[in-house]
Amino acid sequence: MQEISPRLDSRRLNVEWLERVVRIESMKNESGIVSDSEAINPYQAPLTTGDDAVGQDPFSTAQASQQYAPASLPRTATRWFLICGISCLPSFFWGLMGLDAALLGMITGVLLFAIGYTALDYGTRFREFRKNPTISSTLKVVYGTRIIITILVPVAAYLDLVCGMGAVVLSQAFLGEFGYSGDLAVQTYIGATVTTLIQGFILNFVLLIYASLILLVRFLFRVMTRV
Repeated sequence: MQEISPRLDSRRLNVEWLERVVRIESMKNESGIVSDSEAINPYQAPLTTGDDAVGQDPFSTAQASQQYAPASLPRTATRWFLICGISCLPSFFWGLMGLDAALLGMITGVLLFAIGYTALDYGTRFREFRKNPTISSTLKVVYGTRIIITILVPVAAYLDLVCGMGAVVLSQAFLGEFGYSGDLAVQTYIGATVTTLIQGFILNFVLLIYASLILLVRFLFRVMTRV
């Protein structure tokens, strides 16, 4: 019965639309006067309201596009500089144990990520997927979780430490091709910058997996509620 109900709703709407046209035509024939509400568009199909709207797809951007208002460039930049600044605090905790050159390299890497996020966010502000409420809310949950984990310093420190260790191994292998060896791969300005960028990509890959799981759970929940 669940599969037939959308067809019944569609047929009922068509019947209401035909009855409305017949009623207006009869009013024209009898008095030649049509009310203002009918005269606007007498052949417009009735809108779906109430129970008819329950079956709408939450992954659709049709309604969200009418209410979507992209943020300005300053607001977008402020948002991502704050997110990147807060998220990098655990990594800076470990970076403070190193050299000043390494700390400057970490700052450069974080700034490059913030600029990249700002450019990506602002550059795609008019794309259709940005108007999808499901994707928008999922991104808010993902980065909101990242900030909450950062506030819970022990958890964030452990996560950043594991990702940081992987980034150090990869940066040492990469910079070794350019004459940097051992600790020089992370204790110089260039080495720290490259290591920070690699660590950022690793963390974002983890967040991508987290976002995919959230979307999967929401999709399965939506399917189960329709059965």
